[in-house]
Amino acid sequence: MDVPRTDASLPKTRAYDGAQLSYSHRPSLLTQIVVTAAMAIVAFLAPAAGARAGGATTGLPVVASLADARIGSLLLRDGEQYVEAPRLATNIDITVSGPTSRARVTQIFNNPTKNWVEAIYVNPLPDGGAVDTLKMVIGDRIVVGEIKERVEAKVIYEAAKRSGRKATLIEQERPNIFTNSVANIGPGETVVV
Repeated sequence: MDVPRTDASLPKTRAYDGAQLSYSHRPSLLTQIVVTAAMAIVAFLAPAAGARAGGATTGLPVVASLADARIGSLLLRDGEQYVEAPRLATNIDITVSGPTSRARVTQIFNNPTKNWVEAIYVNPLPDGGAVDTLKMVIGDRIVVGEIKERVEAKVIYEAAKRSGRKATLIEQERPNIFTNSVANIGPGETVVV
């Protein structure tokens, strides 16, 4: 990540009122990680883009389309639209080891409706990022992901959904956006992603 300089004529080191300021074209790896983490935290906590208050049956913010969903949101299917599930907590743990970093994001949501619902969790990844583990807790069930071919995974998910079992399916929508479909979230149940 390059940091733009506003005045290329400034020297690399300059003194102002006894203070020494230094800068370079490329920030350190630690600076890049801290900036990325700060942007992720802001994105998770920012107000929903394109959402308006007042879901028809739930009183929750309505999201016009998945493209309008803010990242880190659990969207409950409410007929032909989606509403945001209340986020109860977010925890971000980042471990840096040399030139690589691993981030573990844990979020807790609630289904405040009186209905069994399907939901979609929208999660971003930085360029070059990868998902290597999927573990969700839906109510009292722990769901651990297994890697399958896309078509086979979709068939397994749909069969589990139809039979009333709790299931999840992660799919890559765009190079840096993944969605997790979550089947059969019960009324009042908590979902930990």
